[in-house]
Amino acid sequence: MKSKITKISIIFVSLLLIALYSLNEIYSYRNDMTLKRTLICGEMPNIEGLEIKAESNWAGMFENVISLGSDFNYETKFRYFKEEKEWPIYLNFSTKYFSDNSGYSFGGNRLRESGTKEFTLKFIREEMDRLSEYERKLYIDMVKNDESSRIVSLKDSHDYLPIHIESHNVFDEVNNSNNERYDSIYEDAFFNDYFKFPVKDDMKLKYQIEYAIGSIDTRRELLEPYSHRSLFEIYDAVDQKKLNVIIGFSGTDIYSIPEKYEGLFVMPLKELTVDSGIEPIKIGKEYMYNQNDIKKIYDFEKGENIFDIMIIEKAREIFVVSEKTGANNLYIFDADKLELKEKVELYGDKVIERVKLGHNGLIVVYEDGYYQWTNEKTHEIYADKLPNEILKLKKGYEVELSDIVFYDKKLCFLYHNVDAIRLLVMTKGEDYSLVRYDFPKRKGSNLDYHGDDISNMTNEDRFYPIWEEEFTFKEKN
Repeated sequence: MKSKITKISIIFVSLLLIALYSLNEIYSYRNDMTLKRTLICGEMPNIEGLEIKAESNWAGMFENVISLGSDFNYETKFRYFKEEKEWPIYLNFSTKYFSDNSGYSFGGNRLRESGTKEFTLKFIREEMDRLSEYERKLYIDMVKNDESSRIVSLKDSHDYLPIHIESHNVFDEVNNSNNERYDSIYEDAFFNDYFKFPVKDDMKLKYQIEYAIGSIDTRRELLEPYSHRSLFEIYDAVDQKKLNVIIGFSGTDIYSIPEKYEGLFVMPLKELTVDSGIEPIKIGKEYMYNQNDIKKIYDFEKGENIFDIMIIEKAREIFVVSEKTGANNLYIFDADKLELKEKVELYGDKVIERVKLGHNGLIVVYEDGYYQWTNEKTHEIYADKLPNEILKLKKGYEVELSDIVFYDKKLCFLYHNVDAIRLLVMTKGEDYSLVRYDFPKRKGSNLDYHGDDISNMTNEDRFYPIWEEEFTFKEKN
């Protein structure tokens, strides 16, 4: 009887091990990180040497490499920069976010003084530094008239929509002992004097103010349909060699771009060597531009919106993908001469989901599963479609596209979702495979890394990420 039970146990354990091995491959990193790989459909693809590389810039650089082949593993490296170094030029242009909440608290002697109309008026006049003169007068008038809210026309304070320029100085962030995040965000007068986007007649702002013992709270919001969203889109890319910022605009369903701005513009940057008296753009070094140097380099058709701008440094080309009802186009410019080299027609009856500049050329993916890609040298267009089975599985996982690349003569798609699941699709016509990867999840707002260098860091050395992870495919040499 004992022998029979032993044989049954051995068979059961053996079958269990075979099942686990055939379905999943699990790897641990330092005993506290688990990676899991599962083949969903098709055959396990040839992915030897294929990696996913995820980089995040904090106070230094987190570099995470996941090898996808038979040596499936996870490695984290961290470099902490103690000295200023050359950082790529990074800018972000955005329309002003009019919604704002501000709260002020008082203690000590001021606690007893607060809560009165007189104290509130004095505080607005003397200490609310963030207010414009228009807003200061508005809040004072509201308090005097016992109004807790007031709706005004945006045209009362603005003729044109302000545009903000945002940049990050990572070196300042690393060396800031208070661990406060440094964002250089400012409304640039020169830029707004050149690009004038008129305020619409129906744009309304709602101002609110409440005061009580120990506190004053103010709120400002742009009312619907303009509330809590970008009024129009601003795209930019920086030529790291020429220090040219390429800029384009796209309208939205609530705001149409003025016709004279339906084009591509260049804004040359120059390194600042003397104090100009104007706040510079700070990215490691300080840069300035001259309003007179901004110029339009191309006119798009009326109603044609930019989808993305990319610069190919090696080929010295600028790629611009545009979309318009019934037409999608790829424009290729000479990055040195700033002249149009070629215009390529894409699928005009489809909605673009994602554009990605891969190792072998540009790839355009459409919402219905079709995709097109260009030959890196000839710019010749090829097309295919993701198999229906892949489209259904992808939808079930609620994933978004992270990256695309050619590998082993097949096209690879990498998808991600919030549950740290990654889907790898390799396809060539009807020959396709789908592999699921389960990676370590995030802990709160920080990324869940366990490298030795990180565990030795002090609390002062830890920072929130400046940019989110970006996954890219990388072949081993």
